[in-house]
This record gives sequence, structure tokens and C-alpha cells, in this order.
Amino acid sequence: MKKTIKYFFIAFLFFVISSIAIKIIIPYDPIIIGNPELNDIAFVNDSRNSHIIFSDVQGNNESSLDVIIPVPMNMGFSGKGLTRIKNFVFNNISDVYWEIDGDALGFLFSTYYPNVRFPALLTEEGTIYVCINDSILNTNYSYPIQVYDDKRIIINIGSYPENSLILYNMKECKNESVFYDGNGEQVFAVSSKGWLAINEEIDNEMMLNVYDNNRNLVFSDNQIDYYDFLAWSKDGNKLIYRVYKHKKEDYLYMHDFVTNESKKVAEDIIFKASFSPDGNKIVMEKIGKEIVILDLITLQETNIAKGSNPDWRP
Repeated sequence: MKKTIKYFFIAFLFFVISSIAIKIIIPYDPIIIGNPELNDIAFVNDSRNSHIIFSDVQGNNESSLDVIIPVPMNMGFSGKGLTRIKNFVFNNISDVYWEIDGDALGFLFSTYYPNVRFPALLTEEGTIYVCINDSILNTNYSYPIQVYDDKRIIINIGSYPENSLILYNMKECKNESVFYDGNGEQVFAVSSKGWLAINEEIDNEMMLNVYDNNRNLVFSDNQIDYYDFLAWSKDGNKLIYRVYKHKKEDYLYMHDFVTNESKKVAEDIIFKASFSPDGNKIVMEKIGKEIVILDLITLQETNIAKGSNPDWRP
């Protein structure tokens, strides 16, 4: 009996010392492997375990990086104190998003939770903000984030359909305000003018609504079943989105808010698209994880790389 107590005490003491050592020796700061030069088009290279790739328009890779993110992992009891130790997330990046002025890059990463992604923010100086201790700061697998500036993001959090868009400070790890609170918000995008395009539920129907910076409704479309992504041109005058209509159409559309005209620009399945700085081209991910440049004037396509989730720096 005494030996059992002794062994238990030794095991407990070892656990305490190990936990303290982990807390002291291993920092919670993310580790960057590679040269974080934020150039042109960013995308995720899935074939190389989710590296972030930075490429020029010709598809020449200028730099790439990996990110190792330490996250808290609960080991029994209440999840507090010494039971909360570190686990590492390596190469689980799924999405990348440029800040409206191109001064920072946001990305989503996964841990051990299915269908859940957590945000991180990489500044131009190479600093990464990750709020690992905020357990509610996560978003659905198919929902985007918006990088508001080099410290803050807009993120869709909460349980559907009571979820809302939150302006969150990644540097200070705090919720600043509710950016938009409607009903059943899903995919969204905020323009450089502050206009909000959002796929939301109105009267039990999913639809695309666009609000100006005073939250006046300026565009609405309820003829399409759902929206996979939304993306504004850098000047905030055009919006592109993938549409899926009655299992008959799966196209890429563009709406021009200057001319108030909509047109189809691609007929293939597009998983994400992003405008070039001049608004004359888009980079998009097509089926088969092909990164393609589409000229919106000639409608010519040029394959530049294999990967997913491309975003064009402003």
C-alpha cells in the first residue's frame, strides 16, 4: 500500500514538473519556417503539407513558409492549471486572406477538431498573432474570415442560425464589437468601401444581400440556391461569386455596381476567386486544385500552379 502511494506520488510529481517544464521551455509563440515575403498571389500548396506559397502572376514561386502553432490541449479535470499543456499544429493551413491594403495576411488552421478552423494573422514584419486561449474564436470549415487591418479580423462565430460577424482584435485577443448581426450569416466579404456582401437567411430563404457602409440594402439576389464564396474587386466596385442553381448551373458571376450589370465570367466549378489590383483579372481555384488566372476582358485562362484557396494581394 505504501509502495502504491509512493509510486502515485512520484508519478504525480513527474507530471507536475513536466507540465511546468513544458510551460517554461516551450513558448506559445508560433514558429515560422521559411521567408515570409508577402508577394503577389498567396495560396495553399496541399501537395506539400499545406505550405503557404507566394507566387507572381507567371506562377514563379518567390517564397514559401510553414507555420508551427502551439495550441492548448486539455489533459483531464477541468482544463485549468497544470492540466492545460501544449500541442503543436504543423502544416494544417487551409485558407489564406489578404488584408484590404495588403499589409497583412490572415489564414485559418485546423487542430484536432473536425469541421472547425482557427484564425491567425501574419503581419508584413513577420509577426504572427494567434489567440489560442480564446476557445470560442473559431469558425466553420466553409466560412471565410476578413482581415480588417494588420491587427483585426472579421470572423463569423456562434451557433447557426444565431451566429454573427465579430470584429476581433488578434493582437490583444479580444472581441471589439459586433460587425453585423443578422440571421444565419454564412459566407461574407467586406469591400474597401466598407460595403458588406453576405449570404444570409431572410424569411427562411438563403440569399445574397449587399449593404453599403450605412447598412442600406443596395443589391439582393434570391434566385440562386447558395454561395460558395464572395470576393470584391480592390476598388470595391465589382463582386464575384460562385452560383449553383437548381442543380443545372455552376458558374462564376460578376456584378458591377457602377453599371449595375451582372454577367457570367466562367462556367467551370470555382472554389475561390480573387481580383487582381487593376480589376482586369482574377485568380481562381478550379476543380483538380488548379490555380488559374482568368483575364476578364478576353476570358482567356492561364494555369499557373497546383494548390488551393488563392488570394491576390491588393
